[in-house]
Amino acid sequence: MCRYIPIEEEQYTPEVGRYRTYGICVLNEAGKTVEILSDISTDFETVSDLADRCTKGKLAPEHLRDVVLNTI
Repeated sequence: MCRYIPIEEEQYTPEVGRYRTYGICVLNEAGKTVEILSDISTDFETVSDLADRCTKGKLAPEHLRDVVLNTI
C-alpha cells in the first residue's frame, strides 16, 4: 500500500514572484518515493486532506494526477 504525504515547496513565477505551495509525495511500502506531484495548492489543509484520503482509499499512484485535477 502506498502512503501519500504533503510536501512543502517554494516556487517562482514572474507574475507572482516567490510563493509557498504544497504538493504530494507518494511512498511505496518500502518508503521509497515513487512519484511527486508539485504545486497542487497554496493551502496546506487542502493538500494534507487530499493526501490522507488517497492513502486511506488505497489510491494507485498512476491515478493521482486525475484525482488532483478532479479535486481542483
